Amino acid sequence: MFLVAILVSLAVWLLINLSKVYEKSVSVHLSFINTDKGTFVTPSDSVLTVSVKGTGFSLLGNKMRNLNYAIDTKKIQRNWTWNAEEYNFKKIFPNNVSLINVSPRIVTFQVNKLEQKRIPIQIQITVKPKLGYGVTSTHYENTHTTIYGAKSIIDTIKSVKTKHLLFEDVTDSISGVVKLDVIDKQIKLSDSEIEFSYGIERFTQGSFQVPIQIVNKPLNKEIVLFPKETHVQFQAPISTFSSYKAENFRVFVDFNEANETNKLPLHFDTFPKEVKNAKIVKQHITYLIVE
Repeated sequence: MFLVAILVSLAVWLLINLSKVYEKSVSVHLSFINTDKGTFVTPSDSVLTVSVKGTGFSLLGNKMRNLNYAIDTKKIQRNWTWNAEEYNFKKIFPNNVSLINVSPRIVTFQVNKLEQKRIPIQIQITVKPKLGYGVTSTHYENTHTTIYGAKSIIDTIKSVKTKHLLFEDVTDSISGVVKLDVIDKQIKLSDSEIEFSYGIERFTQGSFQVPIQIVNKPLNKEIVLFPKETHVQFQAPISTFSSYKAENFRVFVDFNEANETNKLPLHFDTFPKEVKNAKIVKQHITYLIVE
């Protein structure tokens, strides 16, 4: 009975005290909205101290924590002055709380225009198709982005990188978005992420015998190559494989590389862009000069 009496007395005491009116100071963090792209705001203050009055019940709880108020820079310019009747400011507080004072009552701010610069995006996406498959196309929504900031900072920035993404054992085309790395907290980017896509197809292997061309051939001399053709191997998508011909592959030797060994290295000049892992089986050929 004694414990019950103590608990009842404590409950009554709490109810009485929580029903009383108290004053309290809370912090309100300021933010600025409706700023044009490429601008930033420098305010005289970023936090307001607000004195409020209410019952103990109304001042308890999480409703008085992490308060934020946004100043619309299109409606208010340079100076924000506290108005006790301003609805947008009052609505961030519980209805049963009265506002007594705000410090500071006036917040001055300036909207500054940032310098801007167009820089390339370094794509850090690695795609590793499964054996027998290959990448046939790549597409990025943007290859450049615009950065905004102080001239002294953006002059030192040459490019921005994407986050690292890795795709392994891929057999189907893939697409998605990748975020850009934040260069500096004082820098703003016009893009926070970019879209990407990779076309993936099954590949097959092929080969052709192609004639060897001679570049930088002396005008007064005849050059005889042994052999006159070489074997090339390549991998290509099955969907386009039948369209390839030997003429699509051009191999040459450069007579400016001639030396006393009578051998010249073989080089690729052109081959279809869809082709992967194209190689010349024979690395060198022998030549004779006919006077």
